[in-house]
Amino acid sequence: MNRTKWIILSVMLMIMLVAGFFVPHSVKGELQWWNVLPIFYSVFGFVGCFMLVFVAKMLGKLFVQQDESYYD
Repeated sequence: MNRTKWIILSVMLMIMLVAGFFVPHSVKGELQWWNVLPIFYSVFGFVGCFMLVFVAKMLGKLFVQQDESYYD
């Protein structure tokens, strides 16, 4: 990605994180501990996406990738 796209992506991320502190996100009657934290779902989504990519790369190396001399 070029520099302009990274800047736009970073600005959008900052706006969403700041908005997480001001937008109400809990429903009345639900008092779970994660609904009290302002940006819990943003952090949870980021960590979940990171883990998904990491585990997929690890599984790809273990089960899909072959040695260079496999077809010789």
